[in-house]
Amino acid sequence: MCVHDRERLSYLLRSGPDDPPVYLTWLLRPTPGRCTVRLQIDEVDTADSPEGAEDIWLPVLAALQHLLTPG
Repeated sequence: MCVHDRERLSYLLRSGPDDPPVYLTWLLRPTPGRCTVRLQIDEVDTADSPEGAEDIWLPVLAALQHLLTPG
């Protein structure tokens, strides 16, 4: 459950010392009886394509949804 109007977690992710950084920001927003989670990725140009970024991050979001969904 979100306590405030918005919560934010931002951090830098780097696969290796020579890889370009990716800035991730998780935004949480309360909605009636739920919490909406949004992932914002800056520096997406490090992926081969927008579809490549989706291939990487959609499974992460699906796993998070599975873990947080009651029942």
